[in-house]
Amino acid sequence: MKIFVNLITTSRFIYTLILPILQMRISNRAFIINLIILFLTDTIDGLLARRFRVQTFYGSLMDTIADKTLSVVLLVILTEHIQILSVVLLAEILIALLNSFEMLRRKRTKSIIIGKIKMWFLAITIVAGYLKYFNIVSIEIVNVLCIITIVIQIVTFVSYIKYLESQKNNLREKPKIKSIKDLKYILFDTDFYLNSI
Repeated sequence: MKIFVNLITTSRFIYTLILPILQMRISNRAFIINLIILFLTDTIDGLLARRFRVQTFYGSLMDTIADKTLSVVLLVILTEHIQILSVVLLAEILIALLNSFEMLRRKRTKSIIIGKIKMWFLAITIVAGYLKYFNIVSIEIVNVLCIITIVIQIVTFVSYIKYLESQKNNLREKPKIKSIKDLKYILFDTDFYLNSI
């Protein structure tokens, strides 16, 4: 099950990289369906990992990379057509940089509930952006969703800062990697991951 869950996450990342090409080769409806499936896999892999207790550092790291890559790639394409989405894109990049910086400082970073809510609003806003791009919904709908998403992104950013500040004395132990076996253990062992978050 661990391999299957990590495969879902890794596939989302790889599939994101071909999305711009895919957009030009399939129908608008098929593209929207692909977007919805990709966003749903973010929930599915997390639920499966927790349900079967197969969480790993690799899965957590790849999930974050896949999520941010998916959002950034889609937003970059859309910002040329819907200007307000550039604010959403900037806020998403700032949140990603904050988490990455604190992870490098060995702070115990983890997803918080407002971050999950933000991800869902971001996904809905991106899908609505593409529906507008394909002339299916009005710009007013997209603008309202963008404003809501931006507010939630600001709340998320502030919440992460407060959470990370509370963790300033709770640093993860720096793992010692002396061999490929050590690296494999750190990346794929569930107990190691659960003890380090």
